[in-house]
Amino acid sequence: MRTYYFSGGTDTRYTDFTNEYSYQEIYDITYYMISTINDINAVTQILDVNNNTEIKLTETQHNAIAKAYTDFIWSRVLEEGI
Repeated sequence: MRTYYFSGGTDTRYTDFTNEYSYQEIYDITYYMISTINDINAVTQILDVNNNTEIKLTETQHNAIAKAYTDFIWSRVLEEGI
């Protein structure tokens, strides 16, 4: 692992992390991971700030989370220029 970093591996870490998947493949995997989390509170607690109760994620919210994560990762992949 150290050889990877010392030989410039960090220059392509996002591309390597995603196995050179397309934007859509990254999105699909991300969406699947979000939708299969049994206990969202194990990752983060999402609360209604008005009454301090847990919010169940809607389909729109699932899509928004997956898109935001995918956009972040994809922007880094593009910066690596591979």
